[in-house]
Amino acid sequence: MPIYDAAYRVLETRPLRPRAPWWTIATTMMRRTLKRHSIVRGLIFVIPAGFCFFATVVFYGRYMAGARGMDRALPIPGGLDKLDIFNMLGNQFLQAVGMFAVIFVALVGAPLIAEDHRARALSLYFSRPLKRREYVLGKLTAVVVLLSFLLILPPILMYLVEVVIAPTNIAMDRLPSLLWLLAISTAALVTFSAASLGASALTKRPAQAGALLVGIMILLPATAQILAQQLDAPGWLMLSPFEAIRALGRHHLPYLLAFDEPSRMSITRAWLTFPLWSAGCLSLLAWRVRRVEVVE
Repeated sequence: MPIYDAAYRVLETRPLRPRAPWWTIATTMMRRTLKRHSIVRGLIFVIPAGFCFFATVVFYGRYMAGARGMDRALPIPGGLDKLDIFNMLGNQFLQAVGMFAVIFVALVGAPLIAEDHRARALSLYFSRPLKRREYVLGKLTAVVVLLSFLLILPPILMYLVEVVIAPTNIAMDRLPSLLWLLAISTAALVTFSAASLGASALTKRPAQAGALLVGIMILLPATAQILAQQLDAPGWLMLSPFEAIRALGRHHLPYLLAFDEPSRMSITRAWLTFPLWSAGCLSLLAWRVRRVEVVE
């Protein structure tokens, strides 16, 4: 954040609470981001609302078709009763929202460290009674909270929509699938947030940080697939969080076993991909923060 920026002056004039300075940083960054980026405000509204509308149409059609006996005409062994619509939508959500999440964090998280580094504001921040880990936690919290509108809110809305539309009480039956979907979304949420801050720590230009993040996320799935296939080593698939999301979705949210394509990635490796990615990206951020010289 540039020193001459209005948000910096707000942060300077607003005293940090001794018990939670990281939360003050997070709320300041969230307000500033929402004020500056209309695309971010649009995605926060459009993605949950659009997915909720789509889920409403699908669930209504599923239960109405089942009530009228139309499911017998579908080319699905056993009809709609053998197709888990919730798990199917969960898999589609995980596959589709990934790239939106990358673009979102490129807009939200990429400028957070790069602008402070370019304006040489980090040394001034740490000259105040502000610890480095509180600075990192505040920045990470800002990205996580904003990104949760894309990755956490839609599955909850989808669950509520099916509970309301279903003719029988299926709330408890769907709860395990919802919890698995939220667990995968939360792991992806933290990983993408950490990746955006890690990319932001590598450069002083927010545009370069965003382009670097999007480029890496686009190239890694294809690179991981090629290496795993050519070297016959599925462990290379851990290079891509998207492969981990796909493998976990197919394993924990099966919707039609006859049509499912199994993933070459083991479930243990898929779950390990997220903490490894997060730890690596946060290490880049910690390296950048530790190099800052404090102004006395």
